[in-house]
Amino acid sequence: MKYRRKELNIEAIKFTNTDLNVEEIKNFLGVSRIKISYENPYIPIMILNEKEELYCPKGYYIAKTQLNQILIISPAEFQRDYELVEEK
Repeated sequence: MKYRRKELNIEAIKFTNTDLNVEEIKNFLGVSRIKISYENPYIPIMILNEKEELYCPKGYYIAKTQLNQILIISPAEFQRDYELVEEK
């Protein structure tokens, strides 16, 4: 799905930690493997890139900008700053 933040359009997917969701995220990011930490079993965290410290807690959004930058966005920020872009 596409979303808009003022003048910035992004594509985003929410991390819900289901098998299907993890496959969708792998396809979205174009990767074959994703690591998920269950150090705290109540808050699984997806580790997208340990070197750049891209960690995505369950319920957060993974977004790609038009320049293919990866952003991790909290649910509150996502709801406040982004709106769904209607496909034409």
